[in-house]
Amino acid sequence: MEIDIKKWNDWANRSSFLFSGIKDNRKIGILIDSIEDKLIILTKKENGIDVSLLNGVEEVDDKTADLILEIKEDDVEKVINDENFSKFLELTASDEIKMYDLVGIKKLIRLGYEAFLSRIGYNVNNTDTCCCCC
Repeated sequence: MEIDIKKWNDWANRSSFLFSGIKDNRKIGILIDSIEDKLIILTKKENGIDVSLLNGVEEVDDKTADLILEIKEDDVEKVINDENFSKFLELTASDEIKMYDLVGIKKLIRLGYEAFLSRIGYNVNNTDTCCCCC
């Protein structure tokens, strides 16, 4: 599968309401399960979302992104072509899109992720762990 950054950029900026509240310059990685060496990076900016592709990924940590969303290859087109974002929300709420917390839930909350995580179906609380993160 080839990653189409233009489609991801269009999707992210059409759904920028999902990312409101997250502090500027914070990063979310999107990993397509069949492509282990590339990571789509969504960077929250003042006026939208900057989308880039990180190639040659060998290891992911808190310097790469604050959290990673892992999506199945079979679901990619359904998500980025869905105009009302219902497929993305359905897949996150049903845990079909996996989330991996790289910085800890308290830091995610400090960085403004609480509303974002709630919008996409993850229950967040201000403890060291939460029910959403692996």
